[in-house]
Amino acid sequence: MLTNEKIAAIHANAVAHGFWEPGSEPTFGEYCALIHEEISEAFSAWRNGEPDEYVVDDKPEGVWVELADVVIRSADAMAAWKYNFRIPDVQVDLRRDSFGEFTSVLHFFVSEAYWHNSVGDTKGVQLCLIVSIVYQFADHNNIDLDAIIDRKCEYNATRPWRHGKRM
Repeated sequence: MLTNEKIAAIHANAVAHGFWEPGSEPTFGEYCALIHEEISEAFSAWRNGEPDEYVVDDKPEGVWVELADVVIRSADAMAAWKYNFRIPDVQVDLRRDSFGEFTSVLHFFVSEAYWHNSVGDTKGVQLCLIVSIVYQFADHNNIDLDAIIDRKCEYNATRPWRHGKRM
């Protein structure tokens, strides 16, 4: 499971790669859009029948790698906006095995985080909930999400400034 120490390491890597350069930091809304993008990439990978995880030119790819990116982005946001990770006491009904429904639930909670952007600690709670839901879904599907996150973080440490992107 994600820890505050791992969250700090994820954020330190993002800072080292220019994602939080003073004066060009993303807004919380922009960051929510980036999390939405990772969810959509996971759905597209699933829809295209990609494997759970595979490697192309040393880069981890696949359905669960994209979901690991959802956790990584959420963790980076928690660190940037100074929210301590805590596992919420919420269980999601995963009896519906539709990946599309699962990703829709994630999109909903990211939107809730944005909606509550100015309401105290609520956006931090929503970010924790997003992470918890991805872990619950991984457990439900017998996926070692921590191992995938670790592999993706190792790869991210080797990437160029801002991973070659604007933000």
